[in-house]
Amino acid sequence: MTTSPLAMQVNPEEGLPLNRLWSVEEVAHFLHVPLQTVYGWRQKNKGPRGRRIGKHIRYRPADVLAWLEEQT
Repeated sequence: MTTSPLAMQVNPEEGLPLNRLWSVEEVAHFLHVPLQTVYGWRQKNKGPRGRRIGKHIRYRPADVLAWLEEQT
């Protein structure tokens, strides 16, 4: 059984997999900000784009990384 390279991609600094959606908690951890900051950004339509999946908010790692690049 072989594993695809995408399945093995992990952010080396944070240990967060890049091949699945991130939770709000994981985004806050990755960005080193309080959880309430991420929720505040969402209410103000700022911050990385999140998607509602059922009752959960999830973020594509690529969206978080692209948003981060725009901030610098």
